[in-house]
Amino acid sequence: MDSPRWERLRTAASARSLPPLAVVIESYVEALRRWSGTAEFTVNFTTADRPSRHHPGGMVLGEYTSTMPFPVRAADDDFWLDASNNWTHLGRCLAHSGFSTLDLARELRDRTGETISGGLPIVFTAMMADSRGFNDGSESLGQIVWSCSSTPQVLVDFQLLESHRGVALSVDYREPYITHRIAQGILDDVVAMLEAIIDGEDPVSAVRLPKGDQTVWTTVNSTGGRQGTRLLHEAALQAMAARPDHAIVCDNEGWHTNRELLDHARLVHQQLVAMGVGVGDYVAVDGYRRASTIAAMLGVLQTGAAYIPLDPGQPPARHRQILDTSRARARITPEGTIELHKESPRKRDTVTLDSPAYAIFTSGTTGTPKGVVISHRSVMNTIEDVIETHSIGPSDRIAGVSSFSFDLSVFDIHGALISQAQLFLYEDQRDIPTLANGLVKDGITVWNTVPAIMGLVVEELERTGAGLLRPYWKATGSQAFSVPWDLRLVMLSGDWIPVDLPDRISRLATGAHVLSLGGATEGAIWSIWFDVAEVSPTWRSIPYGHAMRNQTMWITDHHQRVSPVGCIGEICIGGQGVALGYLNAPEQTDQAFVSTPELGRVYRTGDFGRMGQDGEIEFLGRRDSQVKVNGHRIELAEIESATIRELDVIHVAAAVKQVPPDSKSVLCLYYVSDQEFTPSDVRDTLRARLPQYMLPSHVMRVDCIPMSSNGKVNTALLPVPQPRHHTASTTQKWTPQQRLIQRVWLDVLDLDDLGLSDDVFEAGADSLSVIQFHATLRAAGLTVSVYDVFENPTVQSLATVVGQQVPETASCRPAAKPISGRLYDPADHARAWGGLALLRQPDPQRILITGATGFLGGYLMIQEMPQDTELWCLVRGGSQDEAEKRLWEILRARFGDEVTDTLTDRVHVVVGDMERANLGLDEAQLDSCMNVDTIIHAAADVSGQVQWSGVAVPSSRR
Repeated sequence: MDSPRWERLRTAASARSLPPLAVVIESYVEALRRWSGTAEFTVNFTTADRPSRHHPGGMVLGEYTSTMPFPVRAADDDFWLDASNNWTHLGRCLAHSGFSTLDLARELRDRTGETISGGLPIVFTAMMADSRGFNDGSESLGQIVWSCSSTPQVLVDFQLLESHRGVALSVDYREPYITHRIAQGILDDVVAMLEAIIDGEDPVSAVRLPKGDQTVWTTVNSTGGRQGTRLLHEAALQAMAARPDHAIVCDNEGWHTNRELLDHARLVHQQLVAMGVGVGDYVAVDGYRRASTIAAMLGVLQTGAAYIPLDPGQPPARHRQILDTSRARARITPEGTIELHKESPRKRDTVTLDSPAYAIFTSGTTGTPKGVVISHRSVMNTIEDVIETHSIGPSDRIAGVSSFSFDLSVFDIHGALISQAQLFLYEDQRDIPTLANGLVKDGITVWNTVPAIMGLVVEELERTGAGLLRPYWKATGSQAFSVPWDLRLVMLSGDWIPVDLPDRISRLATGAHVLSLGGATEGAIWSIWFDVAEVSPTWRSIPYGHAMRNQTMWITDHHQRVSPVGCIGEICIGGQGVALGYLNAPEQTDQAFVSTPELGRVYRTGDFGRMGQDGEIEFLGRRDSQVKVNGHRIELAEIESATIRELDVIHVAAAVKQVPPDSKSVLCLYYVSDQEFTPSDVRDTLRARLPQYMLPSHVMRVDCIPMSSNGKVNTALLPVPQPRHHTASTTQKWTPQQRLIQRVWLDVLDLDDLGLSDDVFEAGADSLSVIQFHATLRAAGLTVSVYDVFENPTVQSLATVVGQQVPETASCRPAAKPISGRLYDPADHARAWGGLALLRQPDPQRILITGATGFLGGYLMIQEMPQDTELWCLVRGGSQDEAEKRLWEILRARFGDEVTDTLTDRVHVVVGDMERANLGLDEAQLDSCMNVDTIIHAAADVSGQVQWSGVAVPSSRR
């Protein structure tokens, strides 16, 4: 930068009461924030420490420099205000420059035993001109054309050298830790900001993406597609009206048709209209896992109002908070509809695509749940994208596992109604054996849960040896084919996906397509997805993926500018999926939903990630007080607020800690109080305000809550709970039930011992480990509910609930009974045969045929079977002679006497009965059929009209 422009920079800085060096420092700090993705860090400042000429060392030739640590605090939104604050803070640090970085490291080590991890490798060096107009005589050596410094433990050294010619700016960097692209990017950003200041422009807006990065971002966010035109309930009602007798939902009461749901929804609609409910209102619906709840949601939507699902498992106090915050007009319960907040009649607007469809309440920073409002346009865009991309239709069956107050259920419910896929509602997602059994026997084709639940189901299936594959056509030798009949799409979202989980799923069901999805409740269920076709051995995590249709995904820096490719920043969601905001919370809405000229309106997720050169986003987690534990989004502030309200504490802090021995992430609560509370007392007290998944696993009383210099809780200094050393009681005799419960807990928690009265939550249990424990205990033969496990956290108390039940086996890893009784859809068979059409199928030689006395069976035998095929025909009869006589009389009557000549020598009549076990065959008859290589099942029960999908007779009459 030549001297005239440097002087113009000096003038611009002086107008802000700052020297030019302060502007350069601020530009360097801003560039570091952008390229590192970190708002707070420490820079090593080079300082001159030459003694005066009167000092004995003053006349010694040498480089008298030292380093001084300069802590950079969180950025202010205004460049000039931040520059002023940093310059003032730098002046305070220079007053103590005699205390060098090396002194700091030694003092820290001596006082605390800690070391500065990795040193302080980011350096700023300024060599300003002296009073004579040049820098320390450097001009006598000639013009500098190239320079390089190399200092141990330094990764980046930004250097400013001033002379009468102007200033030279350079960056020395250490490869391979810092790439040339990053070093060049830092220098380019600094120069861009300085040039903008000289030209009187905004320095923040002057920063541009590196060449090529803009192309990457434009390409990955070119997601425009078909625009939806239907409201959420309109799409569902149209599909349901077209198939009124189609069995659409199965709950614990059985199957329910579209007609039943439509009739129920009509009644709810009439009740709400009579109360004056309409467009712009909200109606709470108790989210019991029943078809009637889904009908109630439809009824609410038909009025033009939006529904709010309430989780029946959450405490009444939380329900009251939601009802008060939302000002809901009514609440629909199993007992009926209750009118809540009455309002005077007003002119109603027409419901549009941008009207609210539903509001789901999540954990809130203020201690009160916040309601995320999603429009019809947003949710329809997501649902239609998934349905159309993955061809979900009436032949599919969706597993309804998630709570109705969790946004994954929005797709389960409305995705099923719109696509007419059948929806199986499972009562409790924590009942892993039931979910595993249902996945196998109910013919589930589409699975949609958080990874933790799917991981437990896979573990259960692996443990019991129940695969999801059944041989469709099998022959001897090399010609054997196994075709997946059911599970074809596994959608996992809401938390990290273990890298090994997709392969474990594929081993159970080779036809299953694993899809990783992400986003936020504020992004209409999902906004980003990734097709996990094959897991690379080099992956540290499953890639986050790319934006879905009509949605955009951005990585932004601290000024909401698009981050360079490869740089860490905050993940923001744009496009049609963005929520309308938080219900009746304008301040929170303004903080989370922002608009920029570059991005439009986006939601700031609080999650961090980075864009790869391949156009895929990598998810890196959170950096605020919001955390995810086992798929649940939790605001730590809400736990702290509930604790302060319910317990006599002075200070409190909640944090997630990795607890030994397996470094599992668990919720921990720390408090300062004159009283001591037992962990069980704290959990019991908080249970009245918080859902089960927000209760802390560890509770610790501490002397003080450590704070950082900026007044925030320093969670890094909070103690990590250590596993207790449990000593089992030796004076009291253990019952078989107690021993089994203890062994299961020891296995789940990886403990060496556990006493009768030891609290398992103090030992490290959380909601996920309770689910694992419950599944294993149930498989061992002890019947107990998940609620019982939560309410009885000791071996002794849970054994009392179990009572006198006798375990089926003494092992805590018992062999489970075989899972059977599958249901199949005709479309599944068609897909299976379609896939086999590409393969060379073995020619059938020995065929067992049922329904031989029916027209179809007889036609197949006479017209379609090769002449060299040997046939075994299952026929009802009191004896062998009676069965043979019956078969031949029917065949001659239908097809003529000539059938005797073509079939007599190759037909074997087997006396049996379709309605009996093993088809009514005895051991000898079964042995005679052992050489059969193909079965053609042509029998059917046509004695009356039935809902075939609801038939549950465990025989092949299905």
